[in-house]
Amino acid sequence: MLVAMGGESPTYRAGSQRTENHRGRHVGWPFSSGVTSANRVPHASFPDTFADAERLLDALMDRSRTADGVVLDTETISAPDGVHVIDIGAVLIRNMTPVFLYGQLIRPICDFSFSATLLSGITADMLDSQPTIDLVLPYLRESLHDLPVIGHNVAYDMGVLNREAERLGIPVLDNPTVDTMELASYRLPDVPSLSLQQIMSVLGIADREEHRALSDARQTFECLRRLSGMPGPRRIDAAEKRRLRSEATADRRRKATIFTKARYLDRSDVTPRNPQPNGPVLRSFDCGVNVNLTGDPEHQGILSRYGYDAWLWVAIRRGTIRTGSHAGEATCYVHLDGQEVGFLSAHQMMTHSGQLPADGTVMLAHIPNSSDDRNRHRWRLRIQLPEGDAENASDSDVP
Repeated sequence: MLVAMGGESPTYRAGSQRTENHRGRHVGWPFSSGVTSANRVPHASFPDTFADAERLLDALMDRSRTADGVVLDTETISAPDGVHVIDIGAVLIRNMTPVFLYGQLIRPICDFSFSATLLSGITADMLDSQPTIDLVLPYLRESLHDLPVIGHNVAYDMGVLNREAERLGIPVLDNPTVDTMELASYRLPDVPSLSLQQIMSVLGIADREEHRALSDARQTFECLRRLSGMPGPRRIDAAEKRRLRSEATADRRRKATIFTKARYLDRSDVTPRNPQPNGPVLRSFDCGVNVNLTGDPEHQGILSRYGYDAWLWVAIRRGTIRTGSHAGEATCYVHLDGQEVGFLSAHQMMTHSGQLPADGTVMLAHIPNSSDDRNRHRWRLRIQLPEGDAENASDSDVP
């Protein structure tokens, strides 16, 4: 058996969680892996521009013939007509050993949401050159044939793939399923959260959930391997519970912040209003950090010309603080339209040291549109850094 339940654990039933579009079932292990002509769907022809994607799918189909399971994960975005898949990851396994890794970005046929960028780092530009789901899903469906599909909250991933199948008018996935979230509830009954991130933390998997499909599929496999090897339920003491509860709360807050920011960005025009300076570009919306504007009144005039809620290109130059009690300490100077307008304080440099770009980087900046700023006729500037240590992100909750 793939998942051996030992000790006093209840009998484990794979695939007990369902969604309306998930018609999977639980059968014994191992499974038949034959593909019959009755369940084949004609494949769309891949344009030459997607030749690499077609070759990868051919390799997945070939290797799946000798696999006895697949760990699957998807990343999605929401649209008015429902959820759309933008990333698929699969780990083919045989005898509990990975034998093939598959990862493919998908260009959605709907407007892109910033939530995907803030959560996973996937950008609209990354998806523009990728195949659409109608090219990929028929191949994927045939490759998975009757393999058991393993996932963390696997009903969600099967459900979203089946909604895509229904849009395309092709048969849905009807595979048997194994849910590592359900398995974790038996093996780790005391954990405050059954999220993939928390289960990895409890199992000592020194990694962070990246919300990229292949990475999450690999992490799910490692959770499966460790959970299925446990002799029985593991109890968690009060101190570890407190730590895990704190981690779960921080993760919920981080995701709530991401979706709040995504809603703002989705309804905003984030096109920079000024010319882009020369230099390498680091485009991020993760973490807004206040720039200490220098006392030159002209700088307020420069910002006021762009107005509140404007997005701008700025250039970052490394240097040292010139005056005050922190003189001589490292800083980053911010240049707007070729003019130095401010710098990062010593505290900001220390707090965001792991996020700061290399010298000469071009970045996005934002002029906040707060009622306090408008009442005071004041203009501020916030540069947009990549995500850093969540514990130090107190200055980064809003753009």
